[in-house]
Amino acid sequence: MADAKLPPGLRRPEPAAPRTPPTAPRPAAPPLAPNIPFAPHRAPEPDARERRDQSEAEEQLLAQGRLGDPELTSAELRAMGSLVAGRHLMTLLARRRREVERAEVIREVAELLLGMEDGPWARRLLLQMADAGRIVDIYPLEVMAYLVERHPGSVERCGPGQVVLNKALLEAQTHVVGGLIVLKVPLALKMKAFALEGGGAPGYILAPGPPAHYLLEVHEAGEFTLLVRGDIRRESLIDRVRLRVED
Repeated sequence: MADAKLPPGLRRPEPAAPRTPPTAPRPAAPPLAPNIPFAPHRAPEPDARERRDQSEAEEQLLAQGRLGDPELTSAELRAMGSLVAGRHLMTLLARRRREVERAEVIREVAELLLGMEDGPWARRLLLQMADAGRIVDIYPLEVMAYLVERHPGSVERCGPGQVVLNKALLEAQTHVVGGLIVLKVPLALKMKAFALEGGGAPGYILAPGPPAHYLLEVHEAGEFTLLVRGDIRRESLIDRVRLRVED
């Protein structure tokens, strides 16, 4: 049947557009994380019983005057709790540094750890040392580097590797005191420890930057060897970068 004609002046209404179901509002984007300062890796916290045993062991060592005693053996070190052993090693580093060259101190402490013949325990103690005492001159990372380079496999899940991807460029440049030095690292890597190999205290700031970048400022002129440790999938890599900084 033909459509009925409309009276003059009237128009047939347009068909309504199909309705679409309402969409849920988009969730707000999460706020950007703040740029937190760099912090070294911390060893697992001991439980209450381990803390009590460690406290008793430390009191005994102090009573005997043996905390930091260079005559303490690897077997005695292995029998301690990790926190007490870490404090002993940090005290030993500081005490022996006043008596012999720093390279000899590093060798002595490394050999003490090596004598335990226990790679997992050596790793735990090396991670514990930074929390167990104040760094006077020698960094625990220097001891770790000595072990993994001269005795591969002596520290569990740790070895030399490429942490700083732009090392060649950084070493070819001359940097300015207080200027921004950008360290490029693998995206999956987390920086866990940092040291000035060979000692020195120029003053520095190391902080995470954009993804796969860390930012460094050095506040004194000189030539410095940076020792860094980064973790990728529970494996630790140790690397070096030599920097020249001028006013």
